[in-house]
Amino acid sequence: MAFDECPPWPCSRDVLEKSLERTLRWAKICREEQLATKTKNLLFGIVQGGDQADLRKKSCLALQEIGFDGYAIGGVSVGEPEKEMMAAIDSSAPICQWIGPVMSWGWGTPTRWCE
Repeated sequence: MAFDECPPWPCSRDVLEKSLERTLRWAKICREEQLATKTKNLLFGIVQGGDQADLRKKSCLALQEIGFDGYAIGGVSVGEPEKEMMAAIDSSAPICQWIGPVMSWGWGTPTRWCE
């Protein structure tokens, strides 16, 4: 996984924007390093943007431009109610034209999803 910053919920839009820019800078550095070292390990870019659908779209598109082996929907399960968490996931998945494997981070307690 590329380095990313996952701000807590709730936080201001300004905090989310700065965090996303930091995450995208780190993602680019991670990808450049992976290519420079010719590692065979896969590298995933992580979508961030908190509860803001437009920032999540920006994140998806920027990560695709960098180009990764796979992608992860991140920035969920950081204190928000389940409804907000699912909205963030729902706003990320359809707007991203995924190329490669996709996963989602931090959905919460695994047993909740196995019931």
